[in-house]
Amino acid sequence: MNESKESEIIYGVSVANTPNSKNILGAFLGKEDPDMENTVDLVMAVGNGVMWIIDNGENFETGDYLISSSVAGHAMKDKGEYEVSNIIARVAEPVNWENETAMINGVKHKLISVFFESFSINNSNVELKKKIETLEKTNQELIKRLELIEQSLNK
Repeated sequence: MNESKESEIIYGVSVANTPNSKNILGAFLGKEDPDMENTVDLVMAVGNGVMWIIDNGENFETGDYLISSSVAGHAMKDKGEYEVSNIIARVAEPVNWENETAMINGVKHKLISVFFESFSINNSNVELKKKIETLEKTNQELIKRLELIEQSLNK
């Protein structure tokens, strides 16, 4: 900053609008000096802060993970739908979308308290686990049907 080697590093950031981006630094905090025309943007990236979120079909509970969304500057709940989830924060307050009315780009949104995080979750085995659970359930149902058939034949 100000061409001083001892000052804070200035990162080149922009508003994200890519779902599940791995290139998220944090959330916009404000301008270093709002009265100056060519001032730097300040970004919250560590600890507790606030972040805009959008409704992507599920309510938010404290501790839910957030990933970036296609709505510029907004996060969304990670529902494990991507092979790798690029987590950017954790929800610090619950949100029931039935109680919210503010809209952006046709979807509900809200500014909430978050705990900033930065890691990835490999979800590649999630679908396999779901298939195994379905097969196990189907197998148990077939065993019951087979037992009923055997009982009726043995009468």
